[in-house]
Amino acid sequence: MVHREVWTSLVSKTVLCILQVSPGIATVLLAGAAAAQEQPAPLAIELPQLNVTGTGESAFGPIQGYRTTRSSTATRTDTPIRDVPQGITVLPRELLDDQRITSLLEAVRLSPSVNGGDGYFANFFVRGFEATQLLNGAPRPFGIVSNRLGNELVNVERIEILKGPSSILYGTVAPGGVINRVTRRPLLDGPHHSLTGQVRSDGLYRTEFDTTGPIGSERSFGYRITGAIEAGRTYRDLSEGERYFIAPSFSWQPSAATRVFADFSAGYDNRLLDRGLPLDPIRRRIPRVSRDRSYQEPSDRSRFEEYSAQLRVEHDFTSQLSGQLRLDWGRSREERNGLHQLGNVGANGRTVARTYSLLDSRTDSYGVDGFLAWRFETGPVAHRLVVGADARTVRGNPFINTFFTASPIDLLAPVYGNVAPPRATSAFATDYETRSYGLYAQDQLSLFNDRLMLLLGARFDNYDIEALESADILVSPAISRRDRASRISPQFGLVYKPLPEVSLYASYSESFRAPTGSSSLGPGLFPRPEAGEQMEAGVKADLLEDRLSATLAVFQITKQNIVTANPADPNFSIQVGEARSRGVEFELNGRLAPGWNVFGGVAWTDAEVTSDTRLRTGARLPEVPRFAANLWSSYEFALRDERQRLGLGGGVFHRGNRYFDAANIYAQGDYTLFNLAAWWRFGPVLASFNLNNLLNEYYISERTVPGAGRTLIGRVTVSF
Repeated sequence: MVHREVWTSLVSKTVLCILQVSPGIATVLLAGAAAAQEQPAPLAIELPQLNVTGTGESAFGPIQGYRTTRSSTATRTDTPIRDVPQGITVLPRELLDDQRITSLLEAVRLSPSVNGGDGYFANFFVRGFEATQLLNGAPRPFGIVSNRLGNELVNVERIEILKGPSSILYGTVAPGGVINRVTRRPLLDGPHHSLTGQVRSDGLYRTEFDTTGPIGSERSFGYRITGAIEAGRTYRDLSEGERYFIAPSFSWQPSAATRVFADFSAGYDNRLLDRGLPLDPIRRRIPRVSRDRSYQEPSDRSRFEEYSAQLRVEHDFTSQLSGQLRLDWGRSREERNGLHQLGNVGANGRTVARTYSLLDSRTDSYGVDGFLAWRFETGPVAHRLVVGADARTVRGNPFINTFFTASPIDLLAPVYGNVAPPRATSAFATDYETRSYGLYAQDQLSLFNDRLMLLLGARFDNYDIEALESADILVSPAISRRDRASRISPQFGLVYKPLPEVSLYASYSESFRAPTGSSSLGPGLFPRPEAGEQMEAGVKADLLEDRLSATLAVFQITKQNIVTANPADPNFSIQVGEARSRGVEFELNGRLAPGWNVFGGVAWTDAEVTSDTRLRTGARLPEVPRFAANLWSSYEFALRDERQRLGLGGGVFHRGNRYFDAANIYAQGDYTLFNLAAWWRFGPVLASFNLNNLLNEYYISERTVPGAGRTLIGRVTVSF
């Protein structure tokens, strides 16, 4: 049920956030509105000169079709993808819309290199190892427990997946790579507005809105406000819930050399934490029961709020020297009262033990990041030098999780409401602060008319963690702990173009990841910093007169001190000595013919433990299949005229067998899904139908959660 007071609270907090972070925006809006009323007649405007290259595509703007040629995630600058000596996948908005994808969990799986994630913890794995999430190049300010609102895509223009260690630009990040959500910017050629309604056959309803345009007659100010409301249930029993999300953004160009962007978001999510299915240690399997069955209680609740703000200032000092300064802030709060963990299936094959918890968690994040980009030449060598620094503070206070015993439940015939009075067994508590800073430099060198390119860089990172923790505040006092470390991470890359449309590349990069403030190994136990290194080589080619792009890559990533799920308690972790992931990837995207788009790829990944005192050498890393593949193709054509167009799409999605646990006892199995789509454009109206999991295959999508069965999605968008 939609609660009006929650939505009102979100909007009011968003407005307050805007006024706190950038008080000048309120003045801008009022001044722009006044100017529009006083001068309604059109004005002759002299626009600044724009330097357009190729198709005019920008690394920050919309993409036509499925093919992307430029990115900023790999270098912090607007760079052609074929000049980047590292694997990168870009998921454009049109691809997401054609498949009616509304969550990051669904989107990133379009790359066969990405696995894991469950819509709650959102721990995605790229090339076998965990990846770090970014929002416009800044670390996501989500809580140490949940990341539910990081799944929302209504305000996202594109998703860029940079594969492999990327510490050179982003600091203490995971070695799998980074997943960067680039948000939609205001459009000054408007106004443009759209309203979307969507319904799923399992009972989930969604409404989206998007409004953008200039403020004032001179069009130097712009606004964009996107939002979504989601309510109802999914295919899982007891999954009724609701989500509200709003994301205002503003732009201001006071001169041809200066650009200011301000982005805000506020969200509320009230859904159950889906713990999936229990494990059966006697039969060494994940039980196969109905995909809609839940072992929680109707009274369970889990509420999550998140607020964020980013302010970015870009300035061109000269035609060769530019800079950027970014400030970001985020806050998340979670309250949960309900199922914490399912126990194992008993000897009778039916009884499942349960543990409940009462959780209260709040996280605040503050960050600053600035860099200078300088173009210059030294003889025959052209340089693009980036020098920068960043600092971040994350506070978690408090994080309290009180555990209770609860009555067991029947695996095959669950009866709800028969919960014994809870009895507190323990209460874990922590109050922590993590401070980090980094200095980095990167130089892109070009020789022989850009036929040979070198990428050289290094970064210094330092972090300091302080925590006050109690393993059980019911019986023991809190103790103070501190951890600190620093490291220098290098990066080298080479690109050679034997032909203008073909790039051969090789690279070496390292990563350094500080532990979170919470003792994820257990009370009072900080993980050691994770360190990773990658060697990669490949070829990138633009085919069919630059209509199609293909990438073939081979890689090897070695990671020390890897943190993975604890088989005894998936809420905590264990740290493995060393693991290695190596494999081959191939991806293809673009336009085969007018109106005919294609996006797909295959990946073979061998991710295993190579050295540890507790796990078997050769054990495969959890959630990572050896083979994965997906292919999506769509075709759109005119009917009577260009105002009426019909689109058809279809795809296949395959994941090989994976293991839930690091000991490789519980196999998640392999699966193949077939999806279909059809849409009709008539002037400002777009109506579509998508049919997912056409053959209604039963499968485990992630962790121990069964995936959705055959699902029909109907969607209508009106633009005006």
